[in-house]
Amino acid sequence: MTRLIKRYRSMWVLLVMTMVFGGASLAVDVYLAAKPFMKYMPDGQVVPMWGFATANADFSIVGPASSPGPMITVPDTDGTLTIHLKNLLTADPVSITLAGQAPPTSVTVDAAPVPVAPVRHVGGDFDGRVRSFLPETPVGSVGVYNFENVRPGSYIYHSATHIAVQMQMGLYGAMKKDFAPFTAYSGVTYNDEVIMFYSEVDPALHLAVHYGYYGTPDYPNTLNYDPRYYLINGDPYNVILEPALATGTPGDQVLIRFFNAGLRDHIPVLEGEYMDLVAEDGNKLPYPRIQYSVLMTAGKTMDAIFVRPGGGPFPIYDRVALPMAAPQADLNQDGLVDATDLTIMINFINGHLTIFSEYAQYHADMNHDGEVNQSDLNILSILMAG
Repeated sequence: MTRLIKRYRSMWVLLVMTMVFGGASLAVDVYLAAKPFMKYMPDGQVVPMWGFATANADFSIVGPASSPGPMITVPDTDGTLTIHLKNLLTADPVSITLAGQAPPTSVTVDAAPVPVAPVRHVGGDFDGRVRSFLPETPVGSVGVYNFENVRPGSYIYHSATHIAVQMQMGLYGAMKKDFAPFTAYSGVTYNDEVIMFYSEVDPALHLAVHYGYYGTPDYPNTLNYDPRYYLINGDPYNVILEPALATGTPGDQVLIRFFNAGLRDHIPVLEGEYMDLVAEDGNKLPYPRIQYSVLMTAGKTMDAIFVRPGGGPFPIYDRVALPMAAPQADLNQDGLVDATDLTIMINFINGHLTIFSEYAQYHADMNHDGEVNQSDLNILSILMAG
């Protein structure tokens, strides 16, 4: 998680530099490029993806694409965000929107103003149907999307074109704006921040889009969407948990920004502690909701405050993605994760099992902290509960 946070900070620095040198106006100017890239999965599969990349003002320098894309940070003193988007895909038009914010007040494509209106299919089986909620930027072109009166909160930006496909391909990212310095919303202060961005990948869909047979009888649509990989902050989920909330000063107010750009629900769980949910989809809640887990439906954002106690670290894991780790929990290698495995772990923790195979000890240490303890038992219990 430390590595992921550092990556987001580096992206943020690039965006700030772009904002500073991109122009002298008060408006925040962000330069992004939509481009393809390859994602290497833990099992060796290489999945073609699309993502957003940071660029300079004339797009002569474009960084590597990622999914989620670079974090966009709007200063609390500014309410206008202008996104300059260059389309570096091979064939598909793209666009960009801020879910939960008002539509852009103006859009230009290659410096020519275009109406801010949906784009519809022309001809064919889908004649007249909406394919994009906002004006599109064709391949090789630059679209400029001007958003005004940007509200504080945590939001997802994503392509507004053929959303079921282009978001699944990876064209999404996080945007945040504080109410005031270190104040997420009115009365909600913090002195530390953690980003938890959830999504998934269905490699069959990605291959169909990449090789051009999406929309054919071989892969007609997304109705059979079947994700094989669950991502957190762009990396494949792994039961080798990295602590989301590292050890720090007791009493620290940690703001956790949750995002879900996937098509499946995700349920992050804060192990052994509670957090105050303070906002949903960028809207401050009337009063905090004290919970240890958060139901993140598709497209949702949530903000929570965690008051760090002594000790730590404090893991956060996804109850939806965690069952993917079930083979690791098969301690007796009988092909099942059941009460026998649970009994083995309990007996070992309580000192009643002195003979514990190297295989079992490795796989029982589910969070790979070098010990088999209550934390591992909690994870196994969740796996068995489904």
